[in-house]
Amino acid sequence: MAAKRREIWDGTGFNDPTTIPALVRRREEQGFDGRNFGDSQNRYGDPFVSMGLAVGATSTLRFCTGVANPVTRHPALMAACIGTVQVASGGRTELGIARGDSALAYLGMAPAPLDTFERYARALQGYLAGEEVQ
Repeated sequence: MAAKRREIWDGTGFNDPTTIPALVRRREEQGFDGRNFGDSQNRYGDPFVSMGLAVGATSTLRFCTGVANPVTRHPALMAACIGTVQVASGGRTELGIARGDSALAYLGMAPAPLDTFERYARALQGYLAGEEVQ
């Protein structure tokens, strides 16, 4: 059985919109597989805007939120954001989502409880699948 290929992803630094195209082109040339964009307001620029800029500057590099949370964006908005980037990238985008430890801490809030996260994930999956969501 062949060993699974390991991937190399980058995700350091502030999402500076003036440097993203050059950065992701360089990472693609260096053989990186992907780039994470943080979704922690007050620490990073918007990850979906950043991924949109990155998509136009690359052809193979993949992108992911590192990571989004279920509190600061409604699930319909999250679905629209990631769906737009997914289409623009030709399928090179993934949505990383968690309870919001750092993003919410910067707002003086606790991470989302597990039941909140579960309800959010179900609604988000529904929106992404084009289903009717309550």
